[in-house]
Amino acid sequence: MKFGITWSHEGFKRTIAVTVDADAGKRLADVETIYDNFPLGHDFPNPAVSSYSRTFTKQEGITPNQPHTVQVNARHTDGTTDAGSKTWND
Repeated sequence: MKFGITWSHEGFKRTIAVTVDADAGKRLADVETIYDNFPLGHDFPNPAVSSYSRTFTKQEGITPNQPHTVQVNARHTDGTTDAGSKTWND
């Protein structure tokens, strides 16, 4: 699987964009996004898809020099799983 995780911060609004591309010939059955150890989204595409993207917007303050992590867990329809993550400091 190929993962893409981007983020931006504008005032009190944080935007997190997630993309997942399934391996060749496979389909995504579910994708879970976790932000700083809290669930952000859990999607079950029906029918299963080969490519997934979702954008999340959170209202929060700026936390200078604090680490943040987004983890994405994905499962194919055949039960195989993979994960990707990105960590940054504000």
